Parts: sequence; C-alpha cells; structure tokens
Amino acid sequence: MRLLQVDDDPIFNAVCEKHFSGRSDLEFTQFNNVSQAERRLMDQPPVDVLMLDLSLPDRDGIEFLSTIKQLNFKGRLILVSSQPRSVIDMAATLASSLGLNLVLRLEKPLTPEKLARIDEAITAAG
Repeated sequence: MRLLQVDDDPIFNAVCEKHFSGRSDLEFTQFNNVSQAERRLMDQPPVDVLMLDLSLPDRDGIEFLSTIKQLNFKGRLILVSSQPRSVIDMAATLASSLGLNLVLRLEKPLTPEKLARIDEAITAAG
C-alpha cells in the first residue's frame, strides 16, 4: 500500500510521519508542495491513497484536483484541510464531478478520532 501525503503544515506532517512511518504494510511518502506530488504521481508504482491539503504554497489543492484527474489517478483520495467546511465541501464536489475516488474529507486540526478515520480509509483501500 502506497500513501502519498501532500501538506505544508509542519505539525500535521510530524504527526503523520510518526503515525504512518512505522507501519510495515504501508509505504509512506510525504511532500509539502504540489510540484513534487505531481512528479510522484507520474512515476511507478502507482500511489494507492493520496491525502491532500487544499492550501499549499506552490498551487491550490483544489486546482490540483483537475491535474490528478489528467494524470489518471485511480487511487483513493482523502482531503484534509484547515479551510472552512464550505471550501472542503466544494473541493469534494469537484473531486466527485471529476470522477475521483474521494473516500474521506476532514477538517483540521487532527484528533485521534480523525486519525482513526484516516486509518480506516487507508485500510479499506488495501
């Protein structure tokens, strides 16, 4: 199982790194910008789960959804953002309209319950 996390929040990234890095069933990769993520999505082997923030330094995560579709991403998509719920919902609607496999959308901050929901979404992808 390959999980790609794209987020520029250092605290969120540290929590995810600690939580996901030790798992033997998961290849965890973390980037803090869209450019690196786009390059990785073009490479093999394919990413199984993409966990995407909506506010990134080099490109808007919502805008990146169209690129993800163009790259023929077939994995599961998880949106995690500190944006207002209405923005997250708009991104979810766009992802669905593009035919992306959106399995979870969460608002930051991360809680143990939200982390458990991410774990469930990743495990379900296996």
